[in-house]
Amino acid sequence: MLELRVLDERIEERVRHTLESHPSWPCRHGCDECCRSLTNPPLLTKPEWDRVAAALTKLDAETRRQIDSRLLAPWSRICPLLDNGSCLVYEDRPISCRSYGFYADREAGLYCSRIEQRVQSGDLDNVVWGNQEAVEHSLDQLGARRTLMEWAGD
Repeated sequence: MLELRVLDERIEERVRHTLESHPSWPCRHGCDECCRSLTNPPLLTKPEWDRVAAALTKLDAETRRQIDSRLLAPWSRICPLLDNGSCLVYEDRPISCRSYGFYADREAGLYCSRIEQRVQSGDLDNVVWGNQEAVEHSLDQLGARRTLMEWAGD
């Protein structure tokens, strides 16, 4: 069975290659455009949730209380783990967050408007996108996925 760590390493290699070959790539620590305009809540497997939950326990009580209230609130398009433009669990973020902007589905791009504009202009014609279908298949091996809010409610 695939381990989460192995999937992380595969994604990190694709991200590293993309950033090295395209120094102006916008997806970097500190960019929060996609985190502010999510179409759906992030879906996580149990191993991903365990990692996020462990990271949350390291936060101070007030920050954790704020995150808990966001996780229980009605869904807004802003990720509940985002605080002042920064992901509170960045090093332990879910796979969907790690791969977003670097991987593409054959039927549709999985990237923000900043990247979409560059794709449409032809500026990124030589990008070697990661295969999102392969990531999804790997996540299936890790178990069922539930929303961030569903995991938090347990």
